Amino acid sequence: MSVTKKIDLITPLFAITLFFTFIAAVAIKPGMTFYWIVIFIVVAALGISAINNLIMFKMGVRNIYRRKGHSAILISGLMIGTIIIASSLIVGDTMDEMVTSLNYDIFHEVDEVVEARDIDGSRVFYNQSVYHELREKILSIENVEDVTGEIQEAVSVINIDEGQIEPTFTLIGYNISSGSFGEFKSDGKTLPFEISGSELYMDKNSADSLLAKKGNTIMITTATGQHMFTVKDIVDDDGRTDWVMGGGLFMPLSSAQRILNETGINTAKVTNKGGVVGGEKYCDEIQEGIEKILESGDYGNLQITRNKKTEVEESREGISSFTDMFLIFGSFSIIAGVILIINIFVMLAEERKSEMGMARAVGMKRIHLGRSYLYEGSVYAFISAFIGAVSGIIVAYIVLYFTDSIISSVGGGINFSIIENFNYQPISIIQAFTFGMLITLITVSFASKRVSKLNIVRAIRNIPEPKIPKKSTRMLIIGGILTALGLAFIILSIAKLQSYQLAAFYLGASLAIFGSGFLMRRYMDDRWAFTIACSILLIVWIIPDRFTKVSTLVDDIGDIEMFILSGMFMVSSAVLIFIYNSKHILDLILKLWSYTKRPTATLKAATSYPMRNKFRTGMTIFMFALIIFTIVVMYMIVGIMSYNIDRITQEQLGGLDIVGTTNPNNPIMDMSGSIEMNDNLTRTDFNSIYNIYAGYVDIDTSNLKPSQGTTSGDVDFIPVSVFGFGSNFAKENKWTFTKYLDDYGSEREVWEAVYNNNSLVILDNTFITVEDMGPPTPYSGLGYDIGKTIQLKSPTGEVMNKTIVGVLDQFIFNGLFVSDNAVKEEMGVPIPTIYLFDLKDPDSADSIAKDLEREFSINTIPLRSTVEQFTNIMEQFFNLFTGFMALGLVVGIAGLGIITLRAVHERRLEIGMLRAIGFKRRNVTMVFIQEATFICIVGIFLGVVLGIIVGYNIWYDGFKEMDYEFYIPWVKILTVSVIAFVSTAIFTIPPSYMASRVAPAEALRYD
Repeated sequence: MSVTKKIDLITPLFAITLFFTFIAAVAIKPGMTFYWIVIFIVVAALGISAINNLIMFKMGVRNIYRRKGHSAILISGLMIGTIIIASSLIVGDTMDEMVTSLNYDIFHEVDEVVEARDIDGSRVFYNQSVYHELREKILSIENVEDVTGEIQEAVSVINIDEGQIEPTFTLIGYNISSGSFGEFKSDGKTLPFEISGSELYMDKNSADSLLAKKGNTIMITTATGQHMFTVKDIVDDDGRTDWVMGGGLFMPLSSAQRILNETGINTAKVTNKGGVVGGEKYCDEIQEGIEKILESGDYGNLQITRNKKTEVEESREGISSFTDMFLIFGSFSIIAGVILIINIFVMLAEERKSEMGMARAVGMKRIHLGRSYLYEGSVYAFISAFIGAVSGIIVAYIVLYFTDSIISSVGGGINFSIIENFNYQPISIIQAFTFGMLITLITVSFASKRVSKLNIVRAIRNIPEPKIPKKSTRMLIIGGILTALGLAFIILSIAKLQSYQLAAFYLGASLAIFGSGFLMRRYMDDRWAFTIACSILLIVWIIPDRFTKVSTLVDDIGDIEMFILSGMFMVSSAVLIFIYNSKHILDLILKLWSYTKRPTATLKAATSYPMRNKFRTGMTIFMFALIIFTIVVMYMIVGIMSYNIDRITQEQLGGLDIVGTTNPNNPIMDMSGSIEMNDNLTRTDFNSIYNIYAGYVDIDTSNLKPSQGTTSGDVDFIPVSVFGFGSNFAKENKWTFTKYLDDYGSEREVWEAVYNNNSLVILDNTFITVEDMGPPTPYSGLGYDIGKTIQLKSPTGEVMNKTIVGVLDQFIFNGLFVSDNAVKEEMGVPIPTIYLFDLKDPDSADSIAKDLEREFSINTIPLRSTVEQFTNIMEQFFNLFTGFMALGLVVGIAGLGIITLRAVHERRLEIGMLRAIGFKRRNVTMVFIQEATFICIVGIFLGVVLGIIVGYNIWYDGFKEMDYEFYIPWVKILTVSVIAFVSTAIFTIPPSYMASRVAPAEALRYD
């Protein structure tokens, strides 16, 4: 094979390589070795091709600097996709940096923690001899640096000097010889470990909460009484003091043992060799060694409860789901960006059709023409990807700034800042650059192949390409492949041979239906073939799943991927239906317009050109419709939840207004009686007060089959909270049921039956199957339902069988509900730790909650304001995601502006003819403005309608079951529609005005 022929293979090989690179980049995580190898191959192939075809390279690149203004606009439009990718990756870098540094700050030198937990979750004390024996054995493990025994206990605190109360602070009794675990510092100055028995250290966060200063007197309340201490110093919130988030007191171990009347410890901390960062690399082997020690000796239920490496990894994994949302939601904008790229290069090809025809006529081969086009697009791709990657830093900063503001509004002792941890890795910028460049290159490579096939005569004479014949073998093959591929996906999903089964089913159905359109066109007009196929496809996606029951067929309810698929197929189907029936739709619009007695000339001219270029028009409408669709769906979800906030609050609160929690060191057996005896509280302000006994049990899951996506099927038991209620709670049945056994005539009978029978149990809403809604938990989708018997194991090892008789609507309290007698007798919980308050005046909940904290040193939560705050935060996050997706709207608007600008240049002859036959300048301006607004309005209309339909389906399949009312947030939808419309006008008015300034004689002489 000659050198020339070998070189000629580069372009098709380059296109194929780019395609599989894109697939690989989507399928695997960026940064993998394979990804970079493919990038190298792609760049090398492009470079070799350019070096061996310098003339074609120069011919392609010269168009960039010949039309500098147009090139700048093109690059601006092309870089949006890269901005989204870069900002998503940088958000991930920052969040990863934040959670990692936060975990390292919390753990500091601690790498493993050994504790025992009681049934109520409190730490169990074990004597010093056991600790010393355990310490010596742990120190013998390789790479263990030191072990220290401490006390960590919740106490109530009052600043006597300021009168400030905090119901729950963490008391740390530290070993004075534990210097290897970090120092105490005040303004950077190291403080001594040894202080007197009446002194303590307090971190700055605690001092702020208590309004405390050095020298203040602090009263600590424990089970043994009240104890006075002096603040020795306020220590910095770093090093070993960060272990206690939200407030901590530090005193020598002997002082803590004295006020708690204990002789042992309840926490053993281990530090590995390697320092704060680095010691965690030994966690696995050291944990394995500690577990062997605990199993071989008589150490009760001591176990490793915390592990630095595990918590750092879990935090990273948990935060990645948040950062992935930006890329997932941004994918719509990326898709819009790809469509813009296609539109731009199709326009370039149309504009240069005559020029390329001339080049072919004088001897240029098709492959050379394709290469010059490819090289030009490659330069655009490189420049736009570079600018987009850098601009992504700014966008990411803005996103994180607003995220930080939302999180800061939560309060509650959160003392970290996202924006202070703003960070981006060079590798993320490189990944965004390469990925953004690939998106453009893939599009350009296939566009160049299409361009190279132009007919010389048609190109020179600017004759439209002929329609594809009905009996086209290529169309038949495409239809057959799509149909076969779709059927294969359906079979795989029903056979459950792959994950994402629901998505696979709908993807398969969509491909098969769309493929049938290609098959039907052999026997009927394109209009009817694709109108029928796309109408069926729309119906498939429009019908709610609760009606079709597809999710039960494939045993999967789907996730965010269903949202992406629905947007793609519904919008594309609607656009195709509109395009293929545009003539009849426009005839109707013109007929209606004529009734206004206004001239129709400009409207006819404005709508005729877009319909002559149906591919370009369809792509532009698709951009608008897709982004408006996603924004409307988001608004629908938030709108439905916000509209039903009172219903949500009522269901979740059940008429309760305040939840109070206490710690075992400050028990209150009878809260109602304590309030009656208190001089500063009035019992008549409360309708009812309920004591709840809270503990933990393990649920046997071995006989239940986990649903798709659960991870608890690999273990027999998982822990769950249990709540014991009294007779007054049973009689007043504050919470309603999603469902309960037919054996009972009313909800009150269910509560009373469970109270009187220890073998019965009620579940909260999170236990029911995922398709019935409810926040996901480790036991969601395990198959729990009324009538089933579940096996429980108490911390003492006692196994109990209980029958499920009801499932509650609420999911604020996650766990099992049984009688207080069952919790006391079977699980050994001696005292109530949760108190529920029903007030006569719910509006006074905030003030009474503060009074309860002050008088009884308990933690209180005003439920209504807390739920409303949560809903508000959730809405703010939705708005943040919506704003991020709105970048795609910028793509659409900018794309329409670019198209209008290019159209002015492309249609100079047409403009001259309009002016010659009598169109005034304002008429020409109106033609272009109406053309752009026509496309914009169609896109907005389709996006809004389809978004509302999907929003309705989400309500019908999920929220309706929860008795939510359907709601359409018209104000928000109309607002974003108006903004899109006005922005479009702003972008298209300048080029439209330019069109009107073209002189007829100059335009008609234009060559």
